Amino acid sequence: MRFQRLAMLVLVVGLGACGGGGDHGKGGSGDDAGPTTTSHEGLSCAEVVDCLSACPASNDATCENACVARASSDATDAIVDLATCIQMNQCSDEACVLANCEGELQVCGIDTTGGHS
Repeated sequence: MRFQRLAMLVLVVGLGACGGGGDHGKGGSGDDAGPTTTSHEGLSCAEVVDCLSACPASNDATCENACVARASSDATDAIVDLATCIQMNQCSDEACVLANCEGELQVCGIDTTGGHS
């Protein structure tokens, strides 16, 4: 499922909680991510979701972490909001995400009319 990994990332990577996942959206040194990025540099939210979808089905944390590490700070905020919605609604399929998180998907730049970003 396209969005399932996104919800899992809030727990795995921490995205703004409990550390361990880097300086996502905090303007930190990003010592493993190259130069400090502004809010508009890096992958968009939709690009991060596409990147996560391309990771191996074996829940490859290295791949998933790399996708998130490449997100812009604006995208990180949108990803956290979308992942939170998915978790709060206990979505386990794309239909649930579309039904319950349409606003978050639109902020993320993901087409909710049946196409892809």
